[in-house]
Amino acid sequence: MKIQFTRALRTSSSERYLLHIDGNGDDAALELHYLDDGTVAGTLIILDKQYAGKDQVATIVEQIDRLLLPSVTVDSGMLSFTVVKGSVIGTFSAQEETS
Repeated sequence: MKIQFTRALRTSSSERYLLHIDGNGDDAALELHYLDDGTVAGTLIILDKQYAGKDQVATIVEQIDRLLLPSVTVDSGMLSFTVVKGSVIGTFSAQEETS
């Protein structure tokens, strides 16, 4: 499984990525929150059901851990993930949508 990460948003204490798995579209979204104690809390939202199996999710989490967060690990207790399966409903903002 090859994952490409596209950073969609960055603040001083968090990041949002879109994950493109094996060259497909937006297959997952990742929110990372960098906490004051040095730990990182992540929320992984699986958008494509073919990647929602336990083995696929474990592989995705391992790659996120290795590629994006080399200074913290799940095994050390410095990194944790909540994983959910969902779908995009839309984008809601004060700006008008353009087609």
